[in-house]
Amino acid sequence: MPSNPLDDLINEEALERVDSLFWEREAGRRHIPLPSRHEKGLWRRQQTTGSYVLTDAGILQTRRLLQEDAKWRRERWSFWVTLMLSLITATTGLVGALIGLAAWHGRGVK
Repeated sequence: MPSNPLDDLINEEALERVDSLFWEREAGRRHIPLPSRHEKGLWRRQQTTGSYVLTDAGILQTRRLLQEDAKWRRERWSFWVTLMLSLITATTGLVGALIGLAAWHGRGVK
């Protein structure tokens, strides 16, 4: 049975809408602004529903912003982990030195 062009269009637009909604929600979840609907080439109005969906260029721009945000979050987390590990290492070294001094001092008192 031959496919109906209208059914094909509806199916294609439904897939585009699902893809667009995924990236819109992902950006919203991380408080990343979506491109303006007035920016040419980043949004497209669907023929069958009239709703706006991100174009490939719009998705690409949104993905880049999400990747930059993820990189920033990793770097921020990495900074604090490194700082805390450095403080723990320094504290351990200081405690070890104090124990060594106390043991050395205690041996000389006898």
